[in-house]
Amino acid sequence: MATPISLDLTADDRLAIEAALADFAAGIDENDPMILGPVFTADATLDFGPAARAMGIDFPVLEGRQGILDGVAASVGPMDTLHLATNVRVLHAEGDGLRVTASVNAIHHPRGVRDRHCTMHNRYDMTFVRSDAAWRMSRLVIENRFWSGDPQVMLGA
Repeated sequence: MATPISLDLTADDRLAIEAALADFAAGIDENDPMILGPVFTADATLDFGPAARAMGIDFPVLEGRQGILDGVAASVGPMDTLHLATNVRVLHAEGDGLRVTASVNAIHHPRGVRDRHCTMHNRYDMTFVRSDAAWRMSRLVIENRFWSGDPQVMLGA
């Protein structure tokens, strides 16, 4: 049974949430499911659709930890990427979790190609829950604020 969450978080709680977000970025940038997988709960969802639609691209909601790992490996795994997360804010308690936002700058290049890119400046809207004594992401919605470059890079083209 879930314990109600309050915003009386310790510094360790806040650091753990920020560390999970840093692991998300590192897991993608290093194309490493061993780093990325533990960031998510088993039933997590990742919705990149709002950001993709800003560039005229369709992208399905990824469901479950394995679905997220498979979807990320297929979509950004073949790319060289750099994700920088900042301005992490714990907004409020929501059910058995915490609503958290962050600003993320994501740079995507076709592997080994430096003269084509798609750079995205996104807002991450997340829910974190305590699971197995760790803070894990149960929901991630990626909303685009603005982008530059070639959106075809995001399609592997």
